[in-house]
Amino acid sequence: MIRPGIRERYIIELSHYTRGTVTYHFRCTAKKRVRRGWLFKRICNVSGKVPNLPLAFRENVLDFVAQMPAGSTHEIPEFYKAQNGFHTEIA
Repeated sequence: MIRPGIRERYIIELSHYTRGTVTYHFRCTAKKRVRRGWLFKRICNVSGKVPNLPLAFRENVLDFVAQMPAGSTHEIPEFYKAQNGFHTEIA
């Protein structure tokens, strides 16, 4: 998961010995505060020589902080931690 202010760009390269290589360049736009969270766009440009690849895909994201249930002992990875809970999203 990428989001503004944490990790704004990310590249994944997949290689197959007979099919070739595909590269996914992820990025996100600046976030905009809304009533209960933040809105931003996540964009992925795709490149490679594999047939029928999409050129790009985009999604709108609502990022918000969810509260931990009382008494919860679940560990939350640092990337998702927020001051009063953890980040979650609808995309």
